[in-house]
Amino acid sequence: MTIAERWLLPDGMEDVLPAEAARVEYLRRMLLDLWRVHGYQQVAPPPAEFLESLITGTSRDLDLQTFKLIDQLTGRQLGLSTDVTQQVARIDAHANPTPGPARYSYCKSVLRTRPTAANNQRAVQQIGCELFGSPVLNADKEIIGLLLTTLEQAESHSLTLDLGHMGVQRALLAQADLNSEEVKELTDMLRRRALPELAKWREGRSGAAAMLASLDRLSGGSEVIAQAKVRLAEFGDDIANALADLGEIIAYVEQRWPSVNIHIDLAEVRGWAYHTGLMFSVFAPAIGRPIAEGGRYDATGQVFGKARPATGFTIDLRGLVSTSPVTVAGERIFAAHDVPEDVVAQWRARGNVVVQALSDETAVLAGCTSELVQVSGEWRALSVDEARDN
Repeated sequence: MTIAERWLLPDGMEDVLPAEAARVEYLRRMLLDLWRVHGYQQVAPPPAEFLESLITGTSRDLDLQTFKLIDQLTGRQLGLSTDVTQQVARIDAHANPTPGPARYSYCKSVLRTRPTAANNQRAVQQIGCELFGSPVLNADKEIIGLLLTTLEQAESHSLTLDLGHMGVQRALLAQADLNSEEVKELTDMLRRRALPELAKWREGRSGAAAMLASLDRLSGGSEVIAQAKVRLAEFGDDIANALADLGEIIAYVEQRWPSVNIHIDLAEVRGWAYHTGLMFSVFAPAIGRPIAEGGRYDATGQVFGKARPATGFTIDLRGLVSTSPVTVAGERIFAAHDVPEDVVAQWRARGNVVVQALSDETAVLAGCTSELVQVSGEWRALSVDEARDN
């Protein structure tokens, strides 16, 4: 291995350098504090668990994304966490059983074997909230409202909320006579939005199967709900109820966050084996992937013996940083090595960053915009030029 090869990082992994790392940490603290006052208690699942806990039931689609290793203590297979939701479901079921609604928050780095379509990184810092124990639409409203409040606090603007509902697709699948291979093929075409292939697939099909392959036509603004009510009326009450829920969510968002653009997409197939109801993503113009995703996933805890209703969201923390103008407060000040320690401590206590020299250095450290100087018996932070003149 050459010297140059030793410092190369694997594809999809990168260092977070000081300026960005400071903003990531600032937003992390701000978000967790915001969620705490809304009743969300922070949890910190471990980086690895026994594989059967991570890849079970509704989360089997994460199998290919999971790094696997052998536990040297037990000989059992471990998996590195690729998504925090399943771990929080285990905590809710056994580590912290709670009667009634339970609210959790978390911030954790996850590792994946390959980049996802939504994120070209394999090491992702996830931060998010989960609400267990309530099947009512108000729980979905709370989660979506908390997410939009969060993005509002982070000063992210020109946002688009993409809404879908797995209840529509599940009801159509239950009525369509499709085998597992046909479902897999259709899912792939919808995910790729392969319109010519979908048109060909619809040939010779009718009823629910044909409608499933036509869901790509039901996307756009809030007017899509009215269109869908007409086109899907014959397919039962479950779909009517799902569309009614979407309509109520739209009205709620439009009233509280009128600047947020709303896009309806009934063909969204993210998590067919995972989501059970309302689904949503939030997009910002600065990046071409969602900065947040979430939805209802009522069956996740079943494998742990506690299939509680659940909804939540996760945010790509670095993606959020790239869309937020929030900056880290506090001035970066240089102090000579002979400035008294108590003076330096006082300036740091005010929230300033004070970098003190280790010896009789004459140059101001890189990144410092001012220097501590004693003027008429008082320590002041003067600009670099002013400090040198004194």
